[in-house]
Amino acid sequence: MKKYYAFFLALVMVLLCFVSCKNNTDNQDFSPVVTVDKPYSINGNVINATFYNCGIISPFKNIHFSEGKPLLYFDDSLQEYLDSEYFIPEGGVHDYVIVVNSNDNSSSVKYVLRIENIYVDKLYVEKVYDTQYAIGQVFDKNSVLVYSLDENGNKIEIKDYECTYSFEEEGTSTVEISVGRIKTEYLVTVSGTFVDILDQNMNSSSGARYEIVGNSAEIVDGKNVKGSFSVPESITYEGKSYVVSAIKDEAFMENKDINALQINSPVDIGESAFNDCSNLTYVDLCEGTTIGRFAFAYCTSLKTIVLPQDLDRIKDGTFTHCAQLALTELPSTITKIESQAFSFCESLTEIHIPQNTEYIGARAFKSCYSLKTLVCGAGLKEIGDGVFSDNPALEMLVLPGDVIVKDVNVIHGDDNITVYAGSTSMLIYHCNKNGIPFVKLKDNSSELIIKKKTFKLNDEIRDSEIGLILNTEDYLGFAPNFGLSYDFSVPGERTVSVKYGDYAATVNVFVEYKLNLAADTDESGNIYELDENTGKAYLKELNSSDNGTYILPTCVISGDNEYEVVGVKSGAIGNCKDLKKLFLHSNTVFLDERAISDCATLELIYFATPKGIAVKILDDNFTRLSGDFIILCSNVNATVMYNYVRTNNIKFAGLERDSLYITSTKSAQRLYEDGEEFNPEGFNIVYIDSDWNCIDLKPDEVNIRYDFGKSGIVEIEYKGKVATYVVTVI
Repeated sequence: MKKYYAFFLALVMVLLCFVSCKNNTDNQDFSPVVTVDKPYSINGNVINATFYNCGIISPFKNIHFSEGKPLLYFDDSLQEYLDSEYFIPEGGVHDYVIVVNSNDNSSSVKYVLRIENIYVDKLYVEKVYDTQYAIGQVFDKNSVLVYSLDENGNKIEIKDYECTYSFEEEGTSTVEISVGRIKTEYLVTVSGTFVDILDQNMNSSSGARYEIVGNSAEIVDGKNVKGSFSVPESITYEGKSYVVSAIKDEAFMENKDINALQINSPVDIGESAFNDCSNLTYVDLCEGTTIGRFAFAYCTSLKTIVLPQDLDRIKDGTFTHCAQLALTELPSTITKIESQAFSFCESLTEIHIPQNTEYIGARAFKSCYSLKTLVCGAGLKEIGDGVFSDNPALEMLVLPGDVIVKDVNVIHGDDNITVYAGSTSMLIYHCNKNGIPFVKLKDNSSELIIKKKTFKLNDEIRDSEIGLILNTEDYLGFAPNFGLSYDFSVPGERTVSVKYGDYAATVNVFVEYKLNLAADTDESGNIYELDENTGKAYLKELNSSDNGTYILPTCVISGDNEYEVVGVKSGAIGNCKDLKKLFLHSNTVFLDERAISDCATLELIYFATPKGIAVKILDDNFTRLSGDFIILCSNVNATVMYNYVRTNNIKFAGLERDSLYITSTKSAQRLYEDGEEFNPEGFNIVYIDSDWNCIDLKPDEVNIRYDFGKSGIVEIEYKGKVATYVVTVI
């Protein structure tokens, strides 16, 4: 018996070990790549962000996971989680918890979201040490302490502030320091043009050491420079003035004390001149300045650089491993971006390559972990091996058609990418061969891109979520300031339209409208029939409307289950005595017997089911309604509702607000002879205003234009809106 017992224990231990190993394996296999946009940063499993006066935070707009389903919890107990896109943060430092579950819920990864929300109602500036400024110098942030006061009068240091200034002339100059809308001013004195006087060992007061070469001076060692450094236009040595012409190779390399650099007159920056200056945050370079290979490599704190507007190339490794560098545009004069130029620039999110750039070298944008969008100009002719590889967040790569691409390795490891390229692109060929999503760009055409395919009712499209790509002979990129139109006041499938000059495009998105139920009833008392077998739901009983309006939800949630709402059951609206407007979304495919009937107040039915969707409409619908009710539907012959209203002689119009429509009844005259006058009798002319009120117009209230000697087109104009109808002319 003991043997059997021992065997049983051993078997249980093996099974437990197996399960434990399996769980560990699952957890090891599930490791989503995390990318963050500003102001967030990530260190291991801790995601940090500091906000000032922040009222609302939407974390998942800036924090992205390559896979899995993230949930934000408000503490480590994992009891209360975020059920909307935003939350209101508390003041001070607070830890939240993000749990990312694998798609099959077999494993998860936990992150700490550490948010510091600092409330600032006034800014103070305190001088740390005296600084004398000259024309062209950089403001030294270390020379001042910027702080606010808490409720107890204690200082709260503000490190992440903006400052605006211009040291262009002598005298008192104002430095504006700001945190959001809160601003203060700090006065400094600007005197003379910055000219360094060297000692006998050719050292300047700034800590830089120079060397005289011919009639000019070159900085050969800047490792003792501290704080902000402005390269002087000239220096004085033994009473003679020399123009500063160069910064030699490795001159400032590994200087941990320099934090800002300004160059106001042209110099040649040597190879690795500022390599590994890990506290350098700001660089401003004037026109005429050239930049050597690896000049700013491993400047891990570099956030901002102003490049010379006449720069013709970015050389090998110039900004490699600049982890905080954030820029989107490069000077239009750049013709070459050489190997590893921006590799491992982890804060780059979007880059637009100039139209004149002809060459991008190998691995130039490799491992830019936050890079989402990269658009190359029309002039690009050749790209190197692995140039855009290992970018897990890269969603969009735009290339011209005739660029030389040797193989698909240029986007190796970019699992979320869609390639947009001219139809002759070899990269399109490789994408097609390897199952990578792609879009062919036709010559002299436009392509509408919308990053977000699902919206919520009455959402707005942000500029960052949409763009219009133009592909012409001399331009490839996003169109600026294009016209945008959409209407998300109704759920279901919706159309977004853009126009830029002669270019126009549309794209369909889906607008969600979800309601939470208590069992089968929403908070307004309306009842839904839920089918657990099919996951479908139907409006069963409408008891209340919102000021006479009811919008059918696309989805209802009861307990842990979601149900797609697809129809209206028999007698559903008969109990609602104040209903005037009923909106049925594009997924509505079933109207039971007497579903929409017996409501004498109902004036408008919006029925958005599109072309190609089968709709089942049973008997006795659209009866015993308001005497002058109207149905809004798509004016396309292949839609079920369009054919239904014409067959049953029901008044109808189109689906858009602030629009004019002309539709015919059975009595309308649609056959005319050449030269005959148009007869408006039997036609419905309807204007739909911005509040979905349908205004019936009489012929004498509109302008009617036609010429049956030329065509059968009738134009109706009202308040600048035009509707057309085509008759047959014999």
